[in-house]
Amino acid sequence: MKTKYKNSVRSEKLIMNAVIHLFIVKKDLNLISITDICKYTGLNRGTFYNHYNNIMDVIDDIENTIVIDIWNLWPVNAESSKKCDIYLGEFGKYIRANEASLRVVGDNIPVYIIQSLKEKMIRKVEEYCVRARVLTYIDKTYIRFIINGLTISVLDYLRKESDIDLDRILQDAGTLIKSLIKYENPQK
Repeated sequence: MKTKYKNSVRSEKLIMNAVIHLFIVKKDLNLISITDICKYTGLNRGTFYNHYNNIMDVIDDIENTIVIDIWNLWPVNAESSKKCDIYLGEFGKYIRANEASLRVVGDNIPVYIIQSLKEKMIRKVEEYCVRARVLTYIDKTYIRFIINGLTISVLDYLRKESDIDLDRILQDAGTLIKSLIKYENPQK
């Protein structure tokens, strides 16, 4: 894989941050122009087009970055029985460390972007389960159910639409995941 130059990575981050900022200000992606992004970042249009074809490509890159950030919390070298607890603990730390910006994004993000994020995360988890041979006893429906439930519960928490705190959400998610694994794989 080709290594990106520091300026290239910097420009992409500036563009992604600009889209997030402008989206929060304008509340509608259709109201954001490439000119707006260039004015906000100080970059020229050519630089924008060197990295992206359009604003939806930027949105896709933002989604991918979030999915990768969340996925990278998964403990690679931990004992299998502890991975879920470790991951949910790290996920909780990630939410708390980024809570202010996640609340702003959560309050303003369109439903189709939430759906796209969930689908990308579901695919990541399914790919992992196939590689780790977990799908032999964990049905894809369970994965979808857990990811959808966790996403909506955390989003409700961030939007302050639920009186359930983050610790309880993560604790209950862990209990559910572990009980499904034990139910589906009686040898454990």
